[in-house]
Amino acid sequence: MDTMWYHPPAMTTSSSKTHTDKRKAKPKPGARRGPGRPTRCTADTASAICTRLAGGESLRSICRDDTMPSLSTVMGWLFDGEHEEFSEQYARARKVQAEVLADELTDIADEGSNDFTTDKDGKETVNHEHIQRSRLRVDTRKWIASKLLPKRYGDKLQHTGEGGGPVPHEHRLSPELHELIERTLGRPAKNEG
Repeated sequence: MDTMWYHPPAMTTSSSKTHTDKRKAKPKPGARRGPGRPTRCTADTASAICTRLAGGESLRSICRDDTMPSLSTVMGWLFDGEHEEFSEQYARARKVQAEVLADELTDIADEGSNDFTTDKDGKETVNHEHIQRSRLRVDTRKWIASKLLPKRYGDKLQHTGEGGGPVPHEHRLSPELHELIERTLGRPAKNEG
């Protein structure tokens, strides 16, 4: 038996009705299959993917489209070392995507039309679910932008001083500690700084 085309027999339900076995018939040898997802990295496919990415769409969402390659195919193109042009185009699209996501932050934060709901008696109530969803949308976009463009949107931590040098620091001893050290050591303590 050809295991590639094997499907388990139909299941029965609790009412003992048997479902019809809906497995597809094995194609005849030499029969032409319908068009499938693209697997070759063409300029048109690469451009379509990158344009949609730059517009803010996720790669997973793009790859759900039947006219686009699968997610694993696109990941293969990115990391196989044979599609450098696509990898560079993809990196540029991700940078633009970070800018688009950051640009959406103000729109989402300013959009308040669904923050309140009105019931049939005309009483207005706060729509906490919508407000929380908006907060989540803002936080998600901020996080993604900070990962795609960390120098521009990431948390800024300064690990160097001016001009890239070391961070200056001083050690000042309190007068009480200074006196204690002098008494303990029997000599004057140095106050560096």
